[in-house]
Amino acid sequence: MPEIYVDTDELRWQAGNLRVFLDSIRRTGKDIHAATFMADGYEGQLRRKVMGIAGDDESLVRRLADELEEMIQRLTQLVDAFEAADSIRGSNPILGGQMMQLIDGGMLLSSFPWEYLQASPQERRLWALETGQHDLALLGIDNQQLQAFAQSPLLPVGGSEADFWNAFLVFLYVNGAIQTQPQLETWRSAASTSGRDLAAYVASTQRFVTGTVRVRLHKGNCTVVGRRSPKALYDLSLATYDRGDRFDPKAAPGFIEIWGLPVRTQARVQELWGDTGGP
Repeated sequence: MPEIYVDTDELRWQAGNLRVFLDSIRRTGKDIHAATFMADGYEGQLRRKVMGIAGDDESLVRRLADELEEMIQRLTQLVDAFEAADSIRGSNPILGGQMMQLIDGGMLLSSFPWEYLQASPQERRLWALETGQHDLALLGIDNQQLQAFAQSPLLPVGGSEADFWNAFLVFLYVNGAIQTQPQLETWRSAASTSGRDLAAYVASTQRFVTGTVRVRLHKGNCTVVGRRSPKALYDLSLATYDRGDRFDPKAAPGFIEIWGLPVRTQARVQELWGDTGGP
């Protein structure tokens, strides 16, 4: 999968230029020619570009403004999406790369078919028939994190593209998919757009976190030296090779064989152990 890198600062700058361009068109009013030639500087250049396209047809200028509005909105959505996906890639390169690929293919969370992921199998078939998506070639519907997010109380009831990604980042962090803690404003955005009590949601995800942690304090350092919990997933009988354990050592050769295949294949194809004479 090729890596995707997007200069979001450049995209935001371009969106800002387009916004100036749009505002220039909106303010022109009926006396479009007079306003165009009276304007100076960068705004005047933009207005003259508009007139070069539209000529004397003011209705064309208005249509151009409407199309430009949609373009700016789309560009802003893409910038928000790419920035969020890039932040995911910082702590989870695989998931972040998947999100970048989906966005590059046209996926936006604010227009994502969440109702499809939330539907029952029968409702999905009806939805496919009604929309004509018989092959269900929808970007992202097979992504496990998006499937889980669709069932999460954090899924926004509405909002901008940035609102959806803020909620998704909080969801990923709470569920351990990313390690970088979202900023406070991201948490606030997720709480306001979900229409639910975020504190209650976090408490629900942490309901199995209980137990005792032993620490050693020495010369300004705090070191964890032990932990115990009745809900812990650590099982000594599965983690050792001692007598009485529940792990079957006979399974180890197959595991080693499978995980060693890539290394042996590379060594055979690329002749890593022989003198190839260089490129």
